[in-house]
Amino acid sequence: MRQSIFPVFVLCIVFLFVACHKQENERMLARLTRWDVLLDENPDAIIDSLELINAKELDARNRAYYGLLKTIAQDKTYADFTSDSLIANTVRYYDHHETGSENHIRSLVYRGIVLTRMGITDSTVYVPLIRAKELFDQSKDPNPSIGYLLYYYLGNLHYKNGNHELAKKYYYRALDYARKENSPRHIFDVYSELFWDEMAQDRYEIGKLYLDTLLNLKKHVPDIDFNILNMQSVYYDIQGEHEKALQCEKDMVGLLPFQKEKVDNFRTYYSLSDRYKSVNKLDSAMYYGLQAIASISDSGYHLNYLLYKNVADIAAEQGNYKLADSLRQKMFEAYEHSVDEQTNTKILELEKRYDLAKAENKALKAQNNVTLLAVLMFLLLLSIAGLILFFRKRQTMAVLRNEKLQIETKIAETNALLLQRQTEQQKNILNIYAAFLRQYADQQHRLKMFEMKIRGDKNPKMADEYREILKQGEEQFNTLSNELFPSQIFEDILDVHQGLELLTETDRLLLIMLAMKIDTMQIASLLHTTPANLKSKKSYLKKKIMENKSSFDHFDNLISLFK
Repeated sequence: MRQSIFPVFVLCIVFLFVACHKQENERMLARLTRWDVLLDENPDAIIDSLELINAKELDARNRAYYGLLKTIAQDKTYADFTSDSLIANTVRYYDHHETGSENHIRSLVYRGIVLTRMGITDSTVYVPLIRAKELFDQSKDPNPSIGYLLYYYLGNLHYKNGNHELAKKYYYRALDYARKENSPRHIFDVYSELFWDEMAQDRYEIGKLYLDTLLNLKKHVPDIDFNILNMQSVYYDIQGEHEKALQCEKDMVGLLPFQKEKVDNFRTYYSLSDRYKSVNKLDSAMYYGLQAIASISDSGYHLNYLLYKNVADIAAEQGNYKLADSLRQKMFEAYEHSVDEQTNTKILELEKRYDLAKAENKALKAQNNVTLLAVLMFLLLLSIAGLILFFRKRQTMAVLRNEKLQIETKIAETNALLLQRQTEQQKNILNIYAAFLRQYADQQHRLKMFEMKIRGDKNPKMADEYREILKQGEEQFNTLSNELFPSQIFEDILDVHQGLELLTETDRLLLIMLAMKIDTMQIASLLHTTPANLKSKKSYLKKKIMENKSSFDHFDNLISLFK
């Protein structure tokens, strides 16, 4: 009884464990979903909360969601990305489990964003973004926030690689989604990129229109003010209004400490130095030029040589030729170590190849469809011919199967009758054996009682002689039981054919008597033991069978005898 309850108990424990684990995963998913909603408003608090979670203890789904939220939070708090492994693992999960979902598209977009933030501007960034675009365009109800991010960074990628017309196309798509999500900051960012895109193509009048639009969106936020001042400075300088450009640069320096996003100070100082130089204020130009050199954060940046050239030119104008020569030497060294990526046409070519590959795939699919249709028609005709032959053959086979079925039926009836006779014969033999054992057990019991009576009458000599007779009877019974119950009888009764070598003659005899349902007292008499010792023998034998469970071909038949 205990053994039948134990597996049920274990199953209940396992079920409870799985249920609790599933509930914990669902609770964690709900918590991550709540944080996702609050991510735009308070990314600093969300990233602090995420840091308290051990991602290794999460299931695969929650771990991927965790990786996506952490990447987004780091991006919104302007963290420095040194690796894309976290978002790459997230993309890998969604590729296999939630293809086309919002989180899948977001993960692909942020894979591109992380690579961009790491300074990569080649096809490594393009591939996840264009794949996200395909999935996003197939969405039934596209999320405007995702659409903005996707097209903004596609435009940004093409802008950085000199593909200005294509960048403009993507920026306008980003602007549409920014308006749909009603995000003033996103609208501002897109107009800013459109301004720089037009200025890079020397379309200053169109750039001025975008600048005027941005001035109307100005809300006196430090980073917005900084960006507008930077755009005004460039525009004024191009228009020859150097004093206005210089004032904008001075105002930008005052806003540097208040920028959330990391700003390369050397750019601002270089620009300010150039403005002072343009109005012939060489001392100030030299001061800010040296500040720009001192603020270089990346010694491998390919435009560092311009900083040295600027200060060298200023020193030459001041008549300090020794300093000018020294700076020009550093300028040449910086130029030699610069890395000119020259990827502007590669991305454009990649997009063209990508579109061409899509067209080729469509043509190839159409060709495959025609080929497939021809193959299907051939298979159809072949199937019709096969069916005709099949039905003809089926008629012939039906006659043969009918005759075979009649023969098999007769054989089965004969075997069933033979089995019935063998079963009845075996049953009769078992009844005879059982009757014999019971009668012999009763006789043994009476003889033992008689022996005890003799001993009780204080006639030990006669009792010993009688005991000797009983002992001889035991030996004769053992010999007789071996003849009556050979291995074949044991196999037939219990249907056990393997593992018999593990059982002694006494073990087999006990099992046979249990199968015949002999009374406990009678079994004890036949085995010349007491009921208490018999109980111990049964327990020992049951344990022995349990320990060698795999050795018996019908273990259940044996163990059922002990119930």
